[in-house]
Amino acid sequence: MKKNIVLLVLSLLFILLVLAGCSKDKVQVQAQVQGTPEEYPSWYLSQDDPDYVCAYGFAIKANQRASVESARENAMQEIAYYVEAKVTTMLKDYIQEAGEVAPQVLSLTESAAKTVAEAKFSGVITGKLDTRQVEVDGDTRYKSYIQLKVPAKQVNKGVYDFVRSEEAMYSEFKASQAFQELERSLEKD
Repeated sequence: MKKNIVLLVLSLLFILLVLAGCSKDKVQVQAQVQGTPEEYPSWYLSQDDPDYVCAYGFAIKANQRASVESARENAMQEIAYYVEAKVTTMLKDYIQEAGEVAPQVLSLTESAAKTVAEAKFSGVITGKLDTRQVEVDGDTRYKSYIQLKVPAKQVNKGVYDFVRSEEAMYSEFKASQAFQELERSLEKD
């Protein structure tokens, strides 16, 4: 399937190039980058700790404190997106492994993802923080980059707790190997 899609895309690109080369009114397009390239801290976007899920945010504000808080809010939003995607993937794996699943279990998957993603993570810590003074349109501003770390076990516990609280979902998943592995990973503490 992927091979067919790749061939289709390559064919379309080839046709577009041929048509562009044959046109009478050739237009040259030049892209210009204005300003200097963005310089992120060297640690930005790294996932260097297997026990944590790292999320990142940045913000530019007139006040240093507001810059840090806004960067933190951006990182927390990124965590929520990550957690929602992870929970959805985990539950889909359980559903596939369980085989035929009751319809109410399927409808609970989306609810579970949102519930766990919206949960407050008490173990969130600030990994790294970098605030710089920058000039924006002649005004001094503060640009903050932040790394937040969420314990991976908290995400797993959120999924586990939700599944346990939903009787239909729990009865479907409790026999699955993936769910048993999740239980074992939580018992290690």
